[in-house]
Amino acid sequence: MVTKQNFLEIYGAAHVCALQPETIVSAFQKTGIHPYNPNIVTKAMLAPSRKTSNKLNLPIVPPTPVQIMTDLIVDVTQPVPENGHEASASGSRSGSRTLLNSSHAPMRITLPQLKSTTAAFAVSESPVKSSSNPPPVEAIAMEISPILK
Repeated sequence: MVTKQNFLEIYGAAHVCALQPETIVSAFQKTGIHPYNPNIVTKAMLAPSRKTSNKLNLPIVPPTPVQIMTDLIVDVTQPVPENGHEASASGSRSGSRTLLNSSHAPMRITLPQLKSTTAAFAVSESPVKSSSNPPPVEAIAMEISPILK
């Protein structure tokens, strides 16, 4: 049993056993450091993670149309993995979706989503003319700072 009294003794023995030259060289070989092998780490391994690098972290939840457009931007700017499909990590409102190996797939997903929101005018078949009244905009009630009141 490991206790405060014997921790350093047990840890020291394990440390000495684990850090043998052959163990260290083996670890360096696995990573390609020794002997040097630049092909061990591929471009796909260095690519940003679609699941963690593209999350929108705002202090407020964005309106649905904003979230849908954010999902679209992430989907068209991030490379689709080599296997051709991956569930989109973005989209807290749109849910998980599978991207097809097509440059138009994100648009085919996004347009129907936008048609059911307050931004439907943006994807409407009827043209929006300069003489048209602007669509109603939902006011976002938020308290920015008690100091600014």
